[in-house]
Amino acid sequence: MKYIALGGMIGYMVCYGLALGPISWFIAVELVSLHYRASMFCATLCVNSFCVVATNFAAVPLFNKIGVMWG
Repeated sequence: MKYIALGGMIGYMVCYGLALGPISWFIAVELVSLHYRASMFCATLCVNSFCVVATNFAAVPLFNKIGVMWG
């Protein structure tokens, strides 16, 4: 069970880092008019940064719960 959780977490980080993270900065910005472009860029960067912080803070409790793979 702990290997499935670890694999899921690694898969999420890889998929988010390669696709959803950087793409969200540019797709949402292109969908709004030029007047709101800077505000939309700031909003997407804020959401992306929040998701990165959430996964970073979730790593230590998950290591404590399921154990580390190499230790």
